Amino acid sequence: MGFVIFLITNCTSEEKDDKTEATVPVVSTNDVYNITYTTAEVGGTIVSDGKSKILGSGFCWGRGTSPTIDSTHTSDGAQTGDFRTNMTNLEEGTTYYVRAYATNAVGTGYGSEKTFTTGLSCQTMVSRHPGYQVWAGNTPYFQETNHYDYFYSIDKYGYTLIGESTTTQTFNTGTYKYYVIVSKYWNCLDAIQFSDGSYYDHGQGYTLYTGLTDVSAITGPPDGIYGKFGYKTLCPPGGTATFNGYITDDATITSRGGGLKVIVGIGCQ
Repeated sequence: MGFVIFLITNCTSEEKDDKTEATVPVVSTNDVYNITYTTAEVGGTIVSDGKSKILGSGFCWGRGTSPTIDSTHTSDGAQTGDFRTNMTNLEEGTTYYVRAYATNAVGTGYGSEKTFTTGLSCQTMVSRHPGYQVWAGNTPYFQETNHYDYFYSIDKYGYTLIGESTTTQTFNTGTYKYYVIVSKYWNCLDAIQFSDGSYYDHGQGYTLYTGLTDVSAITGPPDGIYGKFGYKTLCPPGGTATFNGYITDDATITSRGGGLKVIVGIGCQ
């Protein structure tokens, strides 16, 4: 009588463990830096490959939270360690959300979400904000580093937009001490009056401007002579739209009653 012997083979415990223990990669998103009007850089780190070969990695971003690889993304190809990318073609003055990602045979793992906001160039600021703007803060603007980029990103210096208009208006600046006025009118601002009745006087403080030769006509009470507050020229650096001057001084708003009135010339309103 013969015997038939059946041999049943199983995967080794090592192969089984490798298969069952594999997970999506673990990734971290590092800080966003070098933020401009249309670009920003971001870094990430592959902490673990999840016991499965990394098939792809990069960053995904968008205007909504929790961006995925179905959003705008890069394929940077890193399999271990740190990696980075330069996000381009961003929109100015827009808040974005970005996450690092890595993919293996199991799936895609994402890092924590970082958020950042691109700046506004003077061309965009001009097109979005006709007339003039009143900004206020607690540090003299002329003492700020790189203040000559004026309203490119005035908010990054801690200034708050109080209001804007195309006509004569009074603005309540609250407890803010200093002000900056940005104007789109070339020859339409006649005077600036404070709550205590006094008027802006070029000789009492500082007037900061780029590409302008004379703003003295805007000083004192309204006289029908409109200040040369902005010339039609290139937006520095190297832009193609008109740019505006800005005005500020070293006397505080609060010492002059708080608040101010921007007086626009007749025929410009």
